[in-house]
Amino acid sequence: MMSMSEADLELISSGFTAILGFQVVPPSRGHGLPKLTVQELFKCTYIPSSMQGNNPGEVFDINVKCINGWQITIQVTNDHTIANIKADIEIKHNIPSRDIRLMFDGSAVEDHQSVRDIGIPRGGRLFLMLRLRGGGPAFQLDPDLLDAPHSFDFTYVRDDGRVYYRGGKEYKRPYGWKRFALKVLDRYEDNTWLGPDGYRTQDAPGEWPVSYHGTNIQSARAIMSSGYRPGPRQAFGKAVYSSPSIDMVEERYAQTFEHEGSTHKVVLQNRINPSPGHFVVIPAEQTGTGAEYWLSPMHDTEKNIHDIRPYGLLFKNIGSYCNLL
Repeated sequence: MMSMSEADLELISSGFTAILGFQVVPPSRGHGLPKLTVQELFKCTYIPSSMQGNNPGEVFDINVKCINGWQITIQVTNDHTIANIKADIEIKHNIPSRDIRLMFDGSAVEDHQSVRDIGIPRGGRLFLMLRLRGGGPAFQLDPDLLDAPHSFDFTYVRDDGRVYYRGGKEYKRPYGWKRFALKVLDRYEDNTWLGPDGYRTQDAPGEWPVSYHGTNIQSARAIMSSGYRPGPRQAFGKAVYSSPSIDMVEERYAQTFEHEGSTHKVVLQNRINPSPGHFVVIPAEQTGTGAEYWLSPMHDTEKNIHDIRPYGLLFKNIGSYCNLL
């Protein structure tokens, strides 16, 4: 266990800045700025399930939500382009369209694409993020969801050769990473999914397996290359993807960023619902990555289905930036 220092909050804020493309600062430097919560970050880094709706009419409403919780409703037709939507936001809310980045289903959308091209349904939601500019920070980190007493620094902990289990699956401990715990107790229907606290090799009845998820938005799109839209491999279907392999996620999907002269990576640590129909395992020999993919096809926070639950932020210092040049 460890306490949460100002240096820790600076590190987390730098990681979020790298992930989201706008500057996030700790509360000590963010007076008066809107708060960015960890849960809002997850809504952008996890690929959400598509929203289901009726066949749209000629004119219908869609929602545009900013990462700080602010939301507006815009009327569109299937022929509206993203450029049209950005222009509408600029006119009504005085946000320069050149600074707006919009995302749908975890993927960035381009100005020339139409509502029809993207497949935005009636009542669908776009996420709005502001491009990083030199004009100062945009958000402050909300530390209230960080749970310092349950954090643990694995930076100098080495593999002890033991095999650990969580939820009936082997648990690969995040050796070499610094884990910041999140406040998740009593957040859901009960705490059985999390299992008992403390050092143990065996799993507990009712707890969920541990998985890892890269926080690089572009990489999250890559892992879904044949899931969301038809692709050359026609792969494994629409779902939230994670993996029990911290090593594979680090190599392929972790966000890399610079902080205080060093290069760091950041990954999310989760528990995943193993119930039939809510959990699909893609074997390593099929993924081509040397590790399994774990799919959560039913996960949909809009329907209050939380099949993948983040409970830790993992950061790893991979060396001096100068030494990598």
